[in-house]
Amino acid sequence: MPQSSVNQQTHEFILNNLAEIKEIQDVKQKAINEYHHRLQIVIQNRLTQDIAIRLHHWRGYPAMRFALQKWTETESDVVLYLSGEDGVSSVNTYAHLCGSFDEKKADSYILKGQQVERWVEGEGDYRYRGYRFLGPMNEDAIAQYIANRILELDDFEKAFQGNAR
Repeated sequence: MPQSSVNQQTHEFILNNLAEIKEIQDVKQKAINEYHHRLQIVIQNRLTQDIAIRLHHWRGYPAMRFALQKWTETESDVVLYLSGEDGVSSVNTYAHLCGSFDEKKADSYILKGQQVERWVEGEGDYRYRGYRFLGPMNEDAIAQYIANRILELDDFEKAFQGNAR
């Protein structure tokens, strides 16, 4: 029999507690979904606009995406990444760059004058200017931060993409 990367004690614990582990996983997913929807409602109320949400997972942790519902032809959005680090929030803002719209144009609208991590990823019509804030924030501050980034992205979309898609 091939050697396992899981020790025997852990292996037995998992097999003997599958029902409880599944229950914990289900409760975790429900809590993440409720948190995502709660943030969606708070942001919608602040912006008085419909917010679209999508849930992804990065390295096994939730990545909650927020964008204006009216953006139908862009991939710009704001992502709250729950990395599992206690008390630390990571919020990434992605400005979809098309054609001649480069990162300097995005920088003139998004987090201008602020010190945050910035990068470009992707290629062709699927290029993005990324911005990352990493630090402690409570739920209200997270919702406000995301709302502010969405407003900046909307201005960017209107100015450089021709309309608020």
